[in-house]
Amino acid sequence: MTKTNPTDLSDAIASITTGQFASALPILHHEYWSDLEARFWNASHPLSDTARAAHTEYQFLVQMIWQRLGAGSARPLSVFRSTLSNPAGLEVSLRILGRMYAGCNLAYSAPPPGFWRTVYSITGYVVSQCRDGNEQQFDFARNLCLQLWLMAWLNPLSLVAGRLPIAVRLVGLLSKSCSYSLAPPTHAGSGLAAADLMDDKPPTPFGRLGAEWNPQLPLYVNAQSAAYAIQELRAASNQQRSGDMYEALLSAGRLAGLTGPEVNDFVKRALREFGQTHSRAIPRIASKGTVVAITGMIDVWTALQDHASHSRSPDSERPTQSPKLEGQVLNHSEGGFLLKFRPSTPSLRAGSLLVMRGNDSEPWTLCAVRWLQDNSRDVMIGVEVLNTFARAVLTVEGKSTSQSPAIAFETEEQHLVYTPLGFGDPKSVIEVGVDTERWVLSAVQQLGEDWEQRLVLDVAG
Repeated sequence: MTKTNPTDLSDAIASITTGQFASALPILHHEYWSDLEARFWNASHPLSDTARAAHTEYQFLVQMIWQRLGAGSARPLSVFRSTLSNPAGLEVSLRILGRMYAGCNLAYSAPPPGFWRTVYSITGYVVSQCRDGNEQQFDFARNLCLQLWLMAWLNPLSLVAGRLPIAVRLVGLLSKSCSYSLAPPTHAGSGLAAADLMDDKPPTPFGRLGAEWNPQLPLYVNAQSAAYAIQELRAASNQQRSGDMYEALLSAGRLAGLTGPEVNDFVKRALREFGQTHSRAIPRIASKGTVVAITGMIDVWTALQDHASHSRSPDSERPTQSPKLEGQVLNHSEGGFLLKFRPSTPSLRAGSLLVMRGNDSEPWTLCAVRWLQDNSRDVMIGVEVLNTFARAVLTVEGKSTSQSPAIAFETEEQHLVYTPLGFGDPKSVIEVGVDTERWVLSAVQQLGEDWEQRLVLDVAG
């Protein structure tokens, strides 16, 4: 199939009947899938009507092929009847579930009800077969199951736009060093994810399981060797290594177009979810209120600069031209907020900077959007509060005369600077001029949608 034609794809799906798994594999590689993905992938949220229609069509076609093969509406019993007794059916079912999940992730939406229950029904069967001595026969299916679990562990709804293919490749490698366990890992450092096979919720990072978790049929992902690989990747150096997971991860990253800062970004995210911190239940307090927000590196910088000008001279502030979004506060914790938006202008993305305030007399609070979910009616975002007194500055790199915007603030532990993505060499320490001072900045520490974060190592007058 070489034509990018929706009619070809829908006709091919309609021609399939129950059990024709061999015919389904070529259909899953039809080019029209990629065409549809391109219409809603990396879009701002809420999705435009065109992007929303493409995503709806994508999910309809995925569920259509799922039903035509005899699996019904993603019900576990249907899966057992039609696929588990057939190795080809098992592979095709997992690949369909993977495509369904990828489509949801690219649109920052949750999978349909019954999705995880179906994944767990297949996982339980595969795990039992492996325990009965059929590990070699079911190793491929076990690996596909693990990849779905690990993608949920990584939380694709928190990935910056365009990072999903990178995450998929790296998770594919990590899954080869992971295994399922019926007993809980002995410590957080050896456990990635856990799930109740009788539930319909995505896997939970093992390090974040609370004391109140009472599963009916628990299953864990054990990953001691993956833990070692991630720790090795975290301590990346120029030392040459070969034949281990470290080198395999780096090679996959290069093939996926991963830069050094992106490797570090992935490793930090993995470590955060990997149970390197103590198990914790973050208290969230229900809140009611409204906020006005501005998002995007340049628009945030402009808003901070305008507010600073107004503070120095009350008559100097000009109306901010950046699009303002009106949101509702649903709850808050010590370090962030859960916000709901119904903006008329799509502009929200995971990984973007955002400033918000309750009214014009308040200073802007600088935040980072850590995850986003678009449910077609509202856009829910989780934001981490970075600082309430961030300031807009202009920097001059090296001997250049051109100025570049930056956002800076200090905490008790460090002095941070946020610059536009692509500012300077991301792997090197750089020196910039800020007003009459010279700042020495570290290599890039963290990447976002359109920004990069560096530490201020030294300030000279």
